[in-house]
Amino acid sequence: MQSKSHPRAFLLSLALSSFALAPMAPAAGAPEIRFETFVLGNGLTVIVHEDHKAPIVAVNVWYHVGSKNEKRGKTGFAHLFEHLMFNGTEHFDDDYFKALEKAGATDLNGTTNKDRTNYFQNVPTSALDLALFMESDRMGHLMGAVSQAKLDEQRGVVQNEKRQGENQPYGQSFTLISENTYPAGHPYSWSVIGSMDDLGAASMDDVKEWFRTYYGPNNAVLAIAGDITVADARARAEKFFGHIPPGPPIAKHEAWVAKMSGTKRGVLQDRVPQARLTMVWNVPQWGTPEETLLDVASDVLSGGKSSRLYKRLVYDEQIATSVFASLNPGEIGSQFMVMATAKPGGDLAQVEKAIREELDRFLKEGPTADELDRVKTQYRAQFARGIERIGGFGGKSDILATNMIYGGDAGAYKARLAREEAATAEDVKKAAQAWLSDGVYVLEVLPFPKLAAAGAGIDRARVPTLAAPPTAKLPATERAKLSNGLQLVVARRDGVPVVNFDLLVDAGYAADGAAPGTASLAMNLLDEGTAKKGALELSDELDRLGANLTTAATLDTCRVSLSALQEKLDASLALMAEVVLSPSFPQADFERLQKQQLAGIQREKVTPNAIGLRVMPALLYGAGHPYGAPFSGSGTEASVAALTRDQLAAFHRAWFKPNNTTLIVVGATSMAEIRPKLEALFAAWKAGDVPKKAIATVAPKAKSELYVIDRPGSQQSLIFAGLLAPPKNNPDEIPFELMQEALGGSFTSRINMNLREDKHWSYGARMALPDARGQRPYFVAAPVQSDKTAESVAEVAKELRAIVGDKPLTADELAKAQGNLTLTLPGTWETNRAVAATLAEIAQFGLPADHFDTYPARVRAQQLAAVNAVAKKIVTPERVVYVVVGDREKIEAPLRALNLGELRLIDADGKPATAPAAKPTP
Repeated sequence: MQSKSHPRAFLLSLALSSFALAPMAPAAGAPEIRFETFVLGNGLTVIVHEDHKAPIVAVNVWYHVGSKNEKRGKTGFAHLFEHLMFNGTEHFDDDYFKALEKAGATDLNGTTNKDRTNYFQNVPTSALDLALFMESDRMGHLMGAVSQAKLDEQRGVVQNEKRQGENQPYGQSFTLISENTYPAGHPYSWSVIGSMDDLGAASMDDVKEWFRTYYGPNNAVLAIAGDITVADARARAEKFFGHIPPGPPIAKHEAWVAKMSGTKRGVLQDRVPQARLTMVWNVPQWGTPEETLLDVASDVLSGGKSSRLYKRLVYDEQIATSVFASLNPGEIGSQFMVMATAKPGGDLAQVEKAIREELDRFLKEGPTADELDRVKTQYRAQFARGIERIGGFGGKSDILATNMIYGGDAGAYKARLAREEAATAEDVKKAAQAWLSDGVYVLEVLPFPKLAAAGAGIDRARVPTLAAPPTAKLPATERAKLSNGLQLVVARRDGVPVVNFDLLVDAGYAADGAAPGTASLAMNLLDEGTAKKGALELSDELDRLGANLTTAATLDTCRVSLSALQEKLDASLALMAEVVLSPSFPQADFERLQKQQLAGIQREKVTPNAIGLRVMPALLYGAGHPYGAPFSGSGTEASVAALTRDQLAAFHRAWFKPNNTTLIVVGATSMAEIRPKLEALFAAWKAGDVPKKAIATVAPKAKSELYVIDRPGSQQSLIFAGLLAPPKNNPDEIPFELMQEALGGSFTSRINMNLREDKHWSYGARMALPDARGQRPYFVAAPVQSDKTAESVAEVAKELRAIVGDKPLTADELAKAQGNLTLTLPGTWETNRAVAATLAEIAQFGLPADHFDTYPARVRAQQLAAVNAVAKKIVTPERVVYVVVGDREKIEAPLRALNLGELRLIDADGKPATAPAAKPTP
């Protein structure tokens, strides 16, 4: 049973007729199909044509349902049902073909396309009652015979039909064309045969609902043609079909051409010997004047050996072995298609070029009189030959049923014939210009290369051992101090013609003082204008230079970064200097960015992870400590709302001093080249006094603390468990990093393997260790399912106790951590930006210049006892600050039962919160 549209020789019936067009006289001398139409009381439309030249009758039943009536997620139903209709009915529970073939039926089949499903057969007059009985039995008495076994059987048959079709050379092309030429949700955007998943999911209830909706007599046409009279046909139609109840009202689709614009391209590899090019345009629907004219255009272009495309591509230049153009009509939209198969080893680009040239010539000139006359003659001949037959594709019953289903008039074919005869060269040209000059999808199908495995392979019984790791070294650096005190570090790398600059000012959030959020807002505003340029002018100039300039603040640093092309270095660097030395802090931009920062704070206060990161610093460091503000640096709503433009300018004046700044330069330059440029640009930047950041050492907590932030309705809880660790630059840093890697720093660390891989309570749990000049926050961050919140907190506490108690780091864990920290280094410094970040780390934290050169050896030299000793110094399980963000009503009571300390309710600002007493857990 077929599911695709037929070739043009059989498609005449699909293209006949029109919607809502004025009647036109048939072409002079055109044969006419005489018929009568009547409608039964249940809505079944019956068309009868008498042809007594042979004792046979064609019975053709069309249902006005196709794949366009399906929905995304339930595709393939129309075609699946076509198969079920051949699989037995309530009164003949056997294969349909068995009964009809015994009676001498010919042209027996059924097909489904986007718009309709049809069933047809030619039978001797002696078997007419049998044919009508069988057709009426599957229209009115099918579902009682459809079992789950039959559904499963035909589902499998259809899935194999799909595999068979897609297994054919170029077989996957049409699915790609449907998906890529129509927008998602368009009724033509899926294939007629449907998807494997949708077919697999089809249930008996789905099948019954489909039958009840679409297979009633009021949604069908019965065409009877042959050796029968109208009176006899009427009596038999009433006898066999009249008792079948009508189906429900059915919504009809309006036309939706979905014309494309521009050129969309796709490439598919297939096991084919020759490459193929398909070009597709979406054009007006069946029955419109444009559809007729574009059909004429398709045959001018490729109908016959002397047609334009065939003659050039196949006959003259021989760059293709076949080419054809076709108009594939649809009820709500049609497609114009050109398909060319390149010669073996041929170039599709050459084929496409030739097609486009011929098409452009056609759009400019239109068809010649001879071409138009040839096509019209072909159409008349096809029609005349087709109506010699009473049934089958293109036969009289097929033509009449087609036009009744699509056009509401079985005789509408006459209008089509008349339009074809009346078409002028100018009409055809204008239609082609309107629809074929733009909006094309081009699909290339390329031969899949002959590939084969070589050799016997390796011994896979053992995983290869690692060779000695490569040495990871930072590029050599040059260091200098400018005359104004600015520290300069230059690393030359000539791989790309780009130079990166990172200007680091020792300030950051820790310099906010009593106004948290100052550094962030000041740096966001820094590049919004200078004394000479507005924000837009500055942005445009950077774009013209191909430069990127960014500004940002971190905990300890304010940063201005520039990436400049070597050829535009001087002008780009001058802009950076202008931003650093003379920002204007425009009032209007200040107000805009202030509002944005306030909005960002509001978002943080409803985002679980951000809530924890806002309150943890104050709980660890204490209020008023430079590190005690929210980790994001955004500040508080009150502090940011109180800021003024003048405060930001004062922040810049106070902290932006050359003697408080380091400039990292990495890229295609040298100290000798860049230093004179910088001396000149920053000559007016004078050294001066800089405020001091009072980053005091914080004493450990006396005992653990537990805080809960209520987020009603949370499906997850977010657990934070924090301590304070030594500064980045400390003598125990490397053993500490190794312990951290094993405890919570990697996927296979203890905490993640516990909560994710073992318990399955979390998608991922880690420990974070942000760098800082002073004591660093060191904390667990673990999102967990709500009903396992207390259990997860208990597991975190257990892991913290174990690492310094009865389950210290093992030799295997140490070796893995050493590998993690050293083996990844060679890839760390691939880019200039990565090198600059590492050099900034050295400068910011006062590390030795050779810190990373000696780092791998120092990591590998660490001993297990020393690492475990450092763990005991830093990890103090009895002094952990726990913060849990979640639905208080669900988690409070179980958390209290852990006895981790007094449970305190706080809000997203870290302030005490009051709440009704928690309900006990079940």
